[in-house]
Amino acid sequence: MSSEEIIQLVDENDNIINKKPRSKLANNDCWRIISLWITNDKGEVLLQQRSFDKKVAPGIWTAAVEGTVDYGDSYIITAKREAEEEVGLNNLIIEKSGKYFGPWGGFGKRQCQGFTAIYN
Repeated sequence: MSSEEIIQLVDENDNIINKKPRSKLANNDCWRIISLWITNDKGEVLLQQRSFDKKVAPGIWTAAVEGTVDYGDSYIITAKREAEEEVGLNNLIIEKSGKYFGPWGGFGKRQCQGFTAIYN
C-alpha cells in the first residue's frame, strides 16, 4: 500500500497554512515548488520537456529540474533531491535565485523558489 504525497499549502507570504493530499489540490490552493536552471561552462542551458500526460502545462519546455516541495522539506532539500532524481546529478553547487508567487500553468498558485547551478 502506497501513501499519498502530502503537500504544504502556503499563503502569498510563503507561510505554511495547511496541508493536503496531492490528489485533493484545488485551483484556489497555493503550494511550494522549485525550479533549477542548470548551465555548463559554455553557457549552454539544460532544458526538459514536460510529459504530454501532465495535468499542468503538458509538453512545454522548461527548467532542467522542477518539483513540488514535499511536506516537511525545504526548498534546497527539494532542489538537491530533484536534481538527482530527474537528471542524475548529486554534487551540484546550487545557488538560490529569484522567487515567484502567482498562477502557474493554469491550475493553482505557486511559491516557486528558483535556483541555478553550473555543471562542468
